[in-house]
Amino acid sequence: MKTAVFSQGLQRVWISIVVMDSSPASYWRSICHTAGLRRPSFISDFSDLRTELNQEEIDCLLISIPRSGFSTAGRTVKAIRNGQLGRDPFLPILIASDPPGGEEMRILAGCGVDAVLVRPLSVGKICDRLRLLTTQRRPFVVTADYIGPDRRAAPRTAAIEAPLMEVPNALADRILANVQVKSRTAARQAAWGEVMRQRLTRYAENMRLLGGRSFPPALKGDLNAEVLEDMRRLARIAEDAWKRLEREAGAEPLARQIGDVALRMRSFVQAPNEAPRDLLAHLQADLGHSASGLAAFLSGAVAEPPRA
Repeated sequence: MKTAVFSQGLQRVWISIVVMDSSPASYWRSICHTAGLRRPSFISDFSDLRTELNQEEIDCLLISIPRSGFSTAGRTVKAIRNGQLGRDPFLPILIASDPPGGEEMRILAGCGVDAVLVRPLSVGKICDRLRLLTTQRRPFVVTADYIGPDRRAAPRTAAIEAPLMEVPNALADRILANVQVKSRTAARQAAWGEVMRQRLTRYAENMRLLGGRSFPPALKGDLNAEVLEDMRRLARIAEDAWKRLEREAGAEPLARQIGDVALRMRSFVQAPNEAPRDLLAHLQADLGHSASGLAAFLSGAVAEPPRA
């Protein structure tokens, strides 16, 4: 690492960091200057943050929030990780807050943030975390619900194990390698392609699991809360797989098939007691076909031609 990065007395460390906080900009300007950060932007609300993320090339994001802001912060970070907001789904992200409670911890664990800084903040605490993010960032993991740094305390069982990914790191690119924007963009695109392949793989696994668990009791008329929740989740997964497959070259027939399943699943979960029994039987067959077709597509060849 360049000498004296993220420590007092630094001059000209050209890190583009966005700080979202309602505190006066002068407070953060002093912290950033002492930490050696020379390109900070200060904004005060999530609307301005969305604009900044979509328009600027950013190396790091720090969101400082009160407890009432956790839900919005969580949704924002999750949107970044899912490629729905900003230019870089792998952007290093910190959240600063008062000590979070149980619900806040649940939000933080599921959104994909890199680290949480507990107030009161100090220059040393911020510098230490930025150093770790630059040189020892956690690899990412992709599941059906989550894209972000791996936080597993122990390995999962082989049936649900997801591989770890080393993803582009804007801080390391800027400080260690001085990677140019064009190269950074190409690296992100390549990594995002792998993230989407892994996400769709998890979707295929989940579609088989949820379908196998929920349809047998549903066909017997047992629409209890667990069954309905499984089917709602199935509908969400199928809808997202459909949207992502529509953007994949060569996936149009499969996308159309899964889209049809998604629409009928959504119709069913909105009024399950009004659906005829034969609709469930057809859905079960089509869902199994779609899940196997998606798995085959991801392995390189669709084993069966999708139904028109």
